[in-house]
Amino acid sequence: MSNKIRNSFYLTLLTILTLLSMFWLPKLKIGGKEMRRVNLLSDVQQRDSSGNIIAEAMVDSMVGTIEIAADTIGEEENMGVAFDQIEEEANDDISITADTPDRDEKPAPGQKAENKQQQQQDNSPVDSAPVVRSVNEGDTAVYRHADIKPIDYTAVETGEVPDIEDFGNSMAHFRAALAQAAGRPVRIAFFGDSFIEGDILTSDLREMLQAQYGGKGVGWIDISCVSERFRLTAKTNSAGWEKHHANDKSGHKGALQGLNGAYFISNGNASFNVTTSKGHAATADKATVFYVPGGIAFKGKVNGAEAQPAVSDNGGAMAAAEFHGQNIGKFAFDTSGSGRVFGVALDGNTGISVDNYSMRGSNGWYTANTADDILDAYARLRPYDLFIFEYGLNVANKKQTDYSPYTSRFKKVIRKIKAHFPTASILILGSGDRDERTPDGFATMKGVKELMAAQRQMAADEGVAFWNLFLAMGGDGSIARMQKKGQANLDYTHINAAGGKVVAKALFQALTK
Repeated sequence: MSNKIRNSFYLTLLTILTLLSMFWLPKLKIGGKEMRRVNLLSDVQQRDSSGNIIAEAMVDSMVGTIEIAADTIGEEENMGVAFDQIEEEANDDISITADTPDRDEKPAPGQKAENKQQQQQDNSPVDSAPVVRSVNEGDTAVYRHADIKPIDYTAVETGEVPDIEDFGNSMAHFRAALAQAAGRPVRIAFFGDSFIEGDILTSDLREMLQAQYGGKGVGWIDISCVSERFRLTAKTNSAGWEKHHANDKSGHKGALQGLNGAYFISNGNASFNVTTSKGHAATADKATVFYVPGGIAFKGKVNGAEAQPAVSDNGGAMAAAEFHGQNIGKFAFDTSGSGRVFGVALDGNTGISVDNYSMRGSNGWYTANTADDILDAYARLRPYDLFIFEYGLNVANKKQTDYSPYTSRFKKVIRKIKAHFPTASILILGSGDRDERTPDGFATMKGVKELMAAQRQMAADEGVAFWNLFLAMGGDGSIARMQKKGQANLDYTHINAAGGKVVAKALFQALTK
């Protein structure tokens, strides 16, 4: 008789791996009854205050539910851009428990008790507390626990664009800057998740603002990213780079990243080229490469002309290498030496510039990990007049109603931006609609409104502005209605290019009202 111990071991190992991998399958619903998820680790995984397993809630929010006997025959995907090849990727930062540390944070000895006290303070009720404004954190005004009125959902029935709620007169700087756009650059940093990936929404907002206030160029472009295959406004190619993004599973160091949450290392000769698309800020007056000074040099080609050396401006921890030309629609550069590069920007000399800082699968916390000296260099070399933050797709889930742990950590992002860009306006976009199938059809997923209310409260607490993206899309079930109009994808989560134009028009009206 032959020894079968090895075969038995491999069979057991294969069985265990198969059962573990089944955790990532969509949850199954048969005849309206929800089946339990296959989860071998359920007894040891962390639970929220309601007893729900946090890891399961995260997976549900990403992969959704398969419902047996649902009538889906004849449905055709309306993906707009190449979202048929894209799914939200799991991200370590998705967990929204209060005791989750920042990926790059390492608390000092004896700091644990202090952090726990701060968490209790951040998670305390906010609805009945008065406005408290203090200036005891440097020169930054901090608004805590502002008492605000509930969201008026009946406003969506009028079809009017919701106004921006400005809780600390934050938008005054940006509106003053718009009046100066004819004589200087006016820059907008638009942060978000896959809702704006590929320059969806931001490309149309950029075009509308540039049409009214002047400006050229597509703004910020990463050396490489997941959306480079389908970005609406620019086609890029790169070679010879070591790539790091904040949603990488390993290898990324937040202290080395730029505002884009990424950095790219050239270990000798590396190259990059970009061609902008027609109809969307197709040309620029200058191309700028942002990098860490020392050890790396650039030669750039504008519109295919002979290579020219860069004119560099050293901002400290970051430098800017500029290349100028007439109506730049193509730009390429080669490197010599080794060094770290953050990205490229194509801009006009005056007018509006809108930088798309999208990060698939992100909840936005990574921004707080950007080093202070790098942010100081941004403030000198690429000062922004308005920061817009759009997050929520990777945070909302139907098993969670308390999002104060999430907003408590996002306040670190707001405060860090305030510290380094003290005059800039800050605008929080509440979560957009995300739908799930119900016996009565598609409806807004439970958790979306709760998250949006928490984001609005956060804006009030911090004295910044808030815009209700959910109401702008049309309120309850709006993403399903947009899908029927060809403006959203069949995941009932993402808008497409046509939907981006609709949302951009509403945001443009709110910004310029």
